[in-house]
Amino acid sequence: MKRTAASDPTRRNAWLAGAPVAGSRFSGVVGAPAVFDRSRWDALSRLEGDQGAGRLLRAESVAAIDWEGGAIDVDTADDVRALGGQAPAELPSC
Repeated sequence: MKRTAASDPTRRNAWLAGAPVAGSRFSGVVGAPAVFDRSRWDALSRLEGDQGAGRLLRAESVAAIDWEGGAIDVDTADDVRALGGQAPAELPSC
């Protein structure tokens, strides 16, 4: 089985060891996928727009896990379509 961010337990293990945030690092940038401790959920709930949690990942002291597969950033339906996938015309709101 090819190891992906979803199948790789390193972020979860870093969180279980006490890291309040464990993110994926690729090309020197820490980003998603990431695990946030419950203590960080309030900050996550205040995010607006399509900025994602990148700002929080760069502002926090995080456990950065190297992951070369993270060079692709998919935030919108247009991003999915650009990668050859199918996406609905409108994404459901949260």
